[in-house]
Amino acid sequence: MNTSFEKDEIEELVNEIKCNAEYENKMVLISWGHEIIEDMVKAFGYKHPPEWDHNTFDRAWILEFKDNGGVSTFQDIPQKLLSGDSSY
Repeated sequence: MNTSFEKDEIEELVNEIKCNAEYENKMVLISWGHEIIEDMVKAFGYKHPPEWDHNTFDRAWILEFKDNGGVSTFQDIPQKLLSGDSSY
């Protein structure tokens, strides 16, 4: 677990993940404040993320990357961790 990044260090976090061979071909889970998730997704190269509903706390966004580092797929999925979570 890497907790060395502050809330406003999105670009630094993205650069660490994209440039550090330790993360190559790995699944990386980022837990971050939802109020800046759109900016983070854009920093990874996904140009048009949907607007995040700031009253939503049970979703996960998944980015998959091409070999060249570009985003190949974007998914918005329910976490389904607690009863009452989104099912779609």
